[in-house]
Amino acid sequence: MRRVYGSAWLVTAAVAGLSLPARALEMDRLRVQRKEVFEFAERPTVTQDGDRATISFASKDFCDATVAVEDATGKIIRHLASGVLGKNAPLPFKRDSLKQTIVWDGKDEIGRYVDDKESHAVRVSLGLRPQLERTLYWSGQKMADARAYPLMKAAPEGVYVFFPGHGPQLRLFDHEGNYVRTVFPFPADKIAKVPGVAWQEFPPDNERLPSKLLNHDQDTVFMPAADVREIVVAGSRIFLVSAEVAEVGTDGAGGMGLAGLNVAYPAAGYDKESETLLRPYSAAVSPDGKRLYLTAYSQLWSHYGYGMRSYGHGVSVVPLEKDGKLAPFVGIPLAKEGGPPVVGGASVLWAGPPLWAGPPCPAALRSAATRRPSCTR
Repeated sequence: MRRVYGSAWLVTAAVAGLSLPARALEMDRLRVQRKEVFEFAERPTVTQDGDRATISFASKDFCDATVAVEDATGKIIRHLASGVLGKNAPLPFKRDSLKQTIVWDGKDEIGRYVDDKESHAVRVSLGLRPQLERTLYWSGQKMADARAYPLMKAAPEGVYVFFPGHGPQLRLFDHEGNYVRTVFPFPADKIAKVPGVAWQEFPPDNERLPSKLLNHDQDTVFMPAADVREIVVAGSRIFLVSAEVAEVGTDGAGGMGLAGLNVAYPAAGYDKESETLLRPYSAAVSPDGKRLYLTAYSQLWSHYGYGMRSYGHGVSVVPLEKDGKLAPFVGIPLAKEGGPPVVGGASVLWAGPPLWAGPPCPAALRSAATRRPSCTR
């Protein structure tokens, strides 16, 4: 061995932890007991005996230590040991000891003997800081969840594509289909500006991180993404519509927050005993950006033993403000008990997208009234 490196780098090691409101965690017990002293009491030395090499060193206190073998280019070909020294030091470190001796058997990470050992070096590091290098095989063109159909909305800057399902994502592509950026999950430098994000301290270092909105069954901090039926892009604002409306900025920040405005109507469920919600499948924002129009409310119900989906012929509206209340605009997309939606007192059995049958409608409302507008002017 020709070279031995010793280094002292400051570290804040992250250990995943979970904090549940119903279970008070003992933070001190979960915290990794490390010392913030990253100095050698004895510099690393290497003694070679045939194919084996013995590495010895001593630290001034119980801190993080990592021992690895590098080739001539600086690439690590064998990780020998890594962890916090002290009473719980991982093998092959010696517990409760500042002085350590590690043996390298002359093999690389996959068990092959290294022939040219003289060109290799042993690096002993104290206080390493973990750093993300890259994500393997990631591509903006890949679907986040192939089991869920994406929702798309065109805008002057490109096409926004929302991938629901597990691990939902909202991405922007240009009009040529090239990936531009990810809006959600929120960029690390923007998430603090998103209203409605729940923050929580996680052990062992009390780091403040975003928490899930509702419960532990949720995939992300977002509202349940599998229920999102429509996305609306209005200038720099994006609305994701389900039983509630979530708003984010096109840059991944801003908006009213993750969820809040109710846009669903209660109804009897498929079995006529449980309750469900009628959710809209189409929406549009008014030209002044103050109201959200919603239509294509649907319900799955039983008709002579067959499951059918009916659409209410009506449009609802909700003010885009914190305490906005949903109200009928044209028609009344409610439901009879155990039956199809009711509009204006008459059952609607049309099992397809609603057709606009009301008075003249403004141009901005056409997309909200129906996916196949038939407005008269």
